[in-house]
Amino acid sequence: MPHRSWTSRWQRRVPALTPAAWVGVVMVAIPIFIAIFGPALSPHAPDEIFGTAFASPSSGHPLGLDFVGRDVLSRFLNGGRTAILVALAGASIGYAVGVAIGVVSAYRRGWLDELFGRTTDLVLAFPALILALLLLAAFGTSIELVVIAIAITTAPGAVRIARAAALEIVDLPYVEAARARGETLRYITGREILPNIKGPLFADFGLRLTAAILLVSALSFLGLGLKPPAADWGLMIGENRVALTVQPWPVLIPVLAIALITIGINLILDGQKRRTGDLFAEDTVETTRVV
Repeated sequence: MPHRSWTSRWQRRVPALTPAAWVGVVMVAIPIFIAIFGPALSPHAPDEIFGTAFASPSSGHPLGLDFVGRDVLSRFLNGGRTAILVALAGASIGYAVGVAIGVVSAYRRGWLDELFGRTTDLVLAFPALILALLLLAAFGTSIELVVIAIAITTAPGAVRIARAAALEIVDLPYVEAARARGETLRYITGREILPNIKGPLFADFGLRLTAAILLVSALSFLGLGLKPPAADWGLMIGENRVALTVQPWPVLIPVLAIALITIGINLILDGQKRRTGDLFAEDTVETTRVV
């Protein structure tokens, strides 16, 4: 089979994006751009105090001042990087662990599958926010612990989706052939199973990442994320909500950024729902044809 370059594969997939998915891409790109390049574009230091609390927008401060007189625009431009990176780190760690457990559970079955299944059910019995609050209340608050809390709340859902997807193919001929050849568990799960369930996992990870961003924002809003005077979108909402009717920008701008990410990811996933099963179909075919 002739080798296709990464560029040719990308060219084949990009035109297949639906209009709704393209809108979602633009919506997600805006806050990500702000999170990456915002600190370099910030007109002032995020913790510098300029004047009266909740001062209205002016030429020097286009979005006004927050509850202690700091520039809202500067804090907004500096507040996205941590919120997105913490959510991405926690969701990625949790999803990687969950997928590994789910695939191994589906392949091994038996008592191991039962053990992982019951543990997953136990964790899923707690709402994500409540579980995160319990963890942070027990062990204290720090960025590292927030990442761990996000990972723990993300992993059970990943276990379920990975196990369900893997169960569809663990008994197919090419997996049986690899088992008959005496291949290791690592080889079978990494080379035969995972490449054939990338589509569902890709779609599900987008949803988990959305939930992680909302959870990080909620924890910051409750004062369990970054600590003042750090700049963070969720923290901005919590600090300035008392004067929403007087000076709305410190609350509305971070809310809008978070909404753009979450709505944009959902538009991408909804717009590409018809391709969820074959997003990586080309790679899947190449994998299975080896057998």
